[in-house]
Amino acid sequence: DTASSGTGYLFSLNTKLGSTAKPFTVLAHESAIIDTTSNGNLTFGSISNNTPIVLQSGTGAITIGTDANAHTITIGNVTGATAVNVNTGTGGTTYTTTNGIFTLNTGTGTITLGGDATSNTLNIGTGAGFKTVTIGSTSSSSALTLDSGTGAINIGTSIAKTITIGNTTGATALTLNSGTGAIGIG
Repeated sequence: DTASSGTGYLFSLNTKLGSTAKPFTVLAHESAIIDTTSNGNLTFGSISNNTPIVLQSGTGAITIGTDANAHTITIGNVTGATAVNVNTGTGGTTYTTTNGIFTLNTGTGTITLGGDATSNTLNIGTGAGFKTVTIGSTSSSSALTLDSGTGAINIGTSIAKTITIGNTTGATALTLNSGTGAIGIG
């Protein structure tokens, strides 16, 4: 269909309701790089060929799945050396789940937060809402190291509360050491 003016489509393909025909496909070197299904599914790129996909928008935004319908959005896969890189400038990166869970798993890989050489602040669970923060695991030989430079380590230094260190289970031991500094209790 051709529209000479107004807001009509310059190019339009239409299948009838109930049809099993696919609207269109685009092939490169005999492999589909744009493909459709009879119910409207759309595929970009090829599984069998090396077909990079580049989305550019100039100063405009790129939005994916931002409509009001609930759906699952999947980026990447867990095959071999697959990698996903998310980069930002000074605008930062925000993940919002709106009462949903946020899970970060790596299998046997290492999770690093703030592992670069820059000086900055890491905040975990510092919002005004009621939160339970758990760090570490009691499974098998799990270990937890809490360390700092000359900036000190402060535990429970604000508002009245009960602080418990150690337990009475089995051969649990507690060692409290200091160098030339004093140990003050009470």
